[in-house]
Parts: sequence; C-alpha cells; structure tokens
Amino acid sequence: MKGQRYIFFAIALTSPLILWGLCQLLPTFDDWSYYTAPYDGSFFSSRWLPIASWWRPFDHVFGWIVGLNYRLFPTLNHVFVYVAHLLNTFLLWRIAGQLSFSQFGRNIAVLFFFLSPAMLGTVTGIDSLNQVYSHLWGLVAMSIYLKSLSQEKSKKKTLILHHSFFIFFILIATLCKENGYMWAIIIPFVAWGFQLIDRRRLWRDWMLAITLGVIYFIVRILLTTNQVEINHDYFIVTFTDRLKDIATFIGLTWIPIDYVALVYPPERNLILVGITFIIGIPFILYTYFGNIRNIFKKPHIVLFLSVFLAALPHLITLFTTMHAYAGLSMAALAIAWLCEHLKHKKIVTILFTLYLVNAIFVDIHHGIEAWKSGLKGKQMGIEAIEKTGSPVNRVSIVFINTNETKYSNFCVIPYDAFGWGNAAIYETGMKWPTDFEYREVMEGKNERQEAISIARKDIDENNCDCAWIIKKDQILEVVR
Repeated sequence: MKGQRYIFFAIALTSPLILWGLCQLLPTFDDWSYYTAPYDGSFFSSRWLPIASWWRPFDHVFGWIVGLNYRLFPTLNHVFVYVAHLLNTFLLWRIAGQLSFSQFGRNIAVLFFFLSPAMLGTVTGIDSLNQVYSHLWGLVAMSIYLKSLSQEKSKKKTLILHHSFFIFFILIATLCKENGYMWAIIIPFVAWGFQLIDRRRLWRDWMLAITLGVIYFIVRILLTTNQVEINHDYFIVTFTDRLKDIATFIGLTWIPIDYVALVYPPERNLILVGITFIIGIPFILYTYFGNIRNIFKKPHIVLFLSVFLAALPHLITLFTTMHAYAGLSMAALAIAWLCEHLKHKKIVTILFTLYLVNAIFVDIHHGIEAWKSGLKGKQMGIEAIEKTGSPVNRVSIVFINTNETKYSNFCVIPYDAFGWGNAAIYETGMKWPTDFEYREVMEGKNERQEAISIARKDIDENNCDCAWIIKKDQILEVVR
C-alpha cells in the first residue's frame, strides 16, 4: 500500500505541471468544428438528436457551455479531459484490486495506463472528451459489476440497485461515444476470465448486453432526423485500410517508440526511433516471453481479447491515434497480470523503469509537436486578421495545396491548424468573418495567378468581401 501512496502522490504532485502543459496546446483541424468547440446556438437544438454519424448529446452540452464564453475554449476542454484521465487511472487501480491483483501488479497497471504513449491521442486532444468519458463510465460500470459479484449474498434490493447502476453507466458510456457499448460485452467477459462468474452467467449477461444494444439502436433510429450529416470516411474503407489500422493500434498500444520521429517526414529521425525502441521494448518482450506459458492462460487471453473488443467499433470504421485509448485500460491489466506471474520481479522493475523513462520522453516530444502545430494555426489567424484590416462578413479562402503530410493531431498541416479560417474568427472574439467559401489550387508555376483569379471570381459572383490566399503557414495575399 505504501508504494501505491507514493505513486498517487507523484501523480498529484506533477499534475499541475502536466495540466499547464496541456493547456498550452491550441485547437487544430476538427477541434474547431466538432461539437466540443464553442457553440452559440440554442441549448435545445437538434444536436441533442442523432443528426450526424454519431449521437453524443454530452458533447453538445459541453460545446454550449464553452460557447457562453469562448475564452473557456480550449482550456476547459483540457481540464475536463485530464481530470477524466486521472479518474480513469484511479478506477483502474480499484478494478485491479477487485480482480485480486497484488500491489506490484496494481502499480504496473496504474503507471502503464497513466504514461503509455497510447494515451496521447486522447489526453492531448481537445475534442476527445467523448473518448475519455466513455472510458470513464465504462470503468465505473465495471467496478460496480465486480462489486456486485462480491456481494451476491446481499439483499435482493442491493443487487437490483447494483445491476441498475451497471446498466445506467453502460448507457451513459454509449451516449458519450458509441464504442462505450462494448463495455457491456467486456465486463462480464473479464469476470468470467478471472473465474468470478460461470459460463451460464456469462451468456446471461451477454444476452442483457445484446438487449441493451437493440434498445439503443431502436431509440436511435426513432430519433434520427430526416437530414443526417454522414461522415463517409467512417464507411469508405478497404481491407488494406483495416490491416493498417490494426497494425497501428497494436503499435501504439504495445510498441513504445517515438512515432513522430518515424512517420512525420519533416521530423523523421530513425536514430531516435531506434533509441526509443531499444529502451522501451525490452520490458514488453520480457513481459510476454519471460514465461511464455502465461500468455496462453485464461485471464491473459480474456484481457488481450478485450483490448481489441474495446477498440472494435473504431477498427471496423475509422481509426486514429485517439482511439488507441479505448483498449488501454485492458492492455494495462493484461501487462500487469503477466508481470505478476513472472518470477524475477527485480528484472521487471528495472525494465519497467526504463519503459517509463522512454514513455515520458515520447510523451513530451509529442506534446511539443502538438503545441507547435497549434501555434502555427494561431499565428495564421492573427496574420489573416491583421492583413484584412477591418471586419468582413464573407471570405473566400483559396488554399494552395502543396501535398504536405501530417501525423494525427500532433503534426498538423498548417491549413488544418488554421481550422479552415476558424482560428481567425477566434482572434476577433468570435465576431468575424461569419462565412467562408473554400477553394483549392494545386501547387505549380501559375499557382498564385490561378488563386487570384478564383478569388476575384468569388468576390464578384459569390458576394465575398475579400479572399485569403494561403500557402503552407502563410497568408500570401488578401484580395479585395
């Protein structure tokens, strides 16, 4: 217990610094357009309903709150995301105890979950409240379920109350993000894996899960409006895409390397990739192959499969680095369970310490890159407003596409960091411009002349007050 107090004390001590660092990260890409960005519409708007590829009423409520004072964005987003990550860390420690993990195993689970680079896409995100709170309510449901199993001889009213809370939090997790429903499958599966319930009870609880799923989809269909904004990226996928997503998910979860240095060409540094691999991978290898028979034991198999079950909705639709968080708690428990059953705990401790040092470095590097991306967007917003000079309503944005590459929300294309003009609106106190026309020109010899021609056409024919010609992170010209 003493070791756990030290760990939570260290987390509490460093949290103000971590939160300060997170609050330096500025919006990029769809941080500007998703529900959790400032919303100045009615609280009782259609966003309560499934009018898009998702149904997430809590994100609408949050967007409405930050819309009351745009200066709350994105700081309040970061605060809520990080607080949820802290709560998830505590809940994981509690659940590990309910599954009879030793202090050693609980320490491994907590630190792996809290610091693993797999959490970066969510914890550094501004629009990731749905992911982190779906996980939170799923873990709450799991803790309640496990507690009910330890009180099977309690009064019938108490058990009914526990089951009611379990169902309630599963539904809340699902309304935070659709993959929250998977907890209804995972939770009894894990309980069965640790021999807390028999196979008959497992199938009974899975039938309950199927019933909840059917009810959710019926209600969702009944509430769906006639006009639905579909994100076709969720559905236009190939078999090759799925294999790449699965490989990415496995890499983010178990292979501790600096992915910025690997996949983002301007920052590519294979030496750094090699160093982080050499420092971090021995812990993973020793955990899995220090006693290979443990891999095939029931508790680990169940936890390992639960990692993929948690992320399954993302793996069959659209997967990004944010979605690695979905299976992270189960991965942490799987790693911790294997560590518990290794003979040489000193070797585990040494290798895990190296893994944590490596993870902290990777976390900081990703945070710095995310900060640089957001800063580019802010600077572009300021430049656009300064060059425009006076308030305008309708702007044509002509983007000269140079085929730049990006890496998730860490290394973002400047135009995406600009938020398609939203970064400029933010700099005017959300007052102007009020509307945009979006055009694109491919990079080439006559790119500027072509961009100016399109800009003038928009001004003449589409009632635009001016046009911003953008290339990379520069506002090349304001055309009037």
